[in-house]
Amino acid sequence: MERSIQAQELSSIFEAAASMIRCLMLDSVRVLNPPNAVAMSRLPTITMVALNELALMGYEERLPFYSNIRMPNLEILYCATWLNTFRGYLPDSLKTLAIGWDLDGRNQVCRPFDTENFYLRWFVKWKTLDDILYLIPKLMIPRNIQHIEIVSETTGDELPFNMDDLESVDKFESFILDLHRNGSLQKVTFTFEPSYTDVRCGEGLADRFTKLNPLGLVDVRVDLPSVLYNLR
Repeated sequence: MERSIQAQELSSIFEAAASMIRCLMLDSVRVLNPPNAVAMSRLPTITMVALNELALMGYEERLPFYSNIRMPNLEILYCATWLNTFRGYLPDSLKTLAIGWDLDGRNQVCRPFDTENFYLRWFVKWKTLDDILYLIPKLMIPRNIQHIEIVSETTGDELPFNMDDLESVDKFESFILDLHRNGSLQKVTFTFEPSYTDVRCGEGLADRFTKLNPLGLVDVRVDLPSVLYNLR
């Protein structure tokens, strides 16, 4: 259900529960008459010390994430929409960055996060694995990533990405191999979530990565939940 709220009202809720809220999801919250920076500066600084996980589901341009709302202990961030409008008010360092959208074009800009884990939900418009490579340097510091997980909902035997496009597979493997050799990357996981059908699309997938699999970098999980992030 969509809820309309004044920015001051939402800030008051944050302030009252700052020491208790560990996980926060904002879904269909529309802020009425969002205040400008001067008006926000008159509100008290709120330090949400307990907040460990934040999920942003939409309406990002109207959420009151300004410098007076601080999240010093935030470790897990999920975004279902583009986040550049309030990126400056989020911590630079995270444990897990989870993305559930296609970024809507390559011209968007965002200050990269320093994160150990990257969860990416496969978007239906993507066709090959190299379609996602531009996201990594755009959203995070590549050399610091330790684990990448690509998650998809699959209801048949076909993979969501084309493994017969050998050029795209080679680009993907070369990119991942560079992150491993010149950075911190230790694992790439492909997760095919539980389905109501008998899914076999992931069978034999690891063997098709001839550069990565011999190094033990590829893990394939079929009919299992994500290892990095599960939306509550």
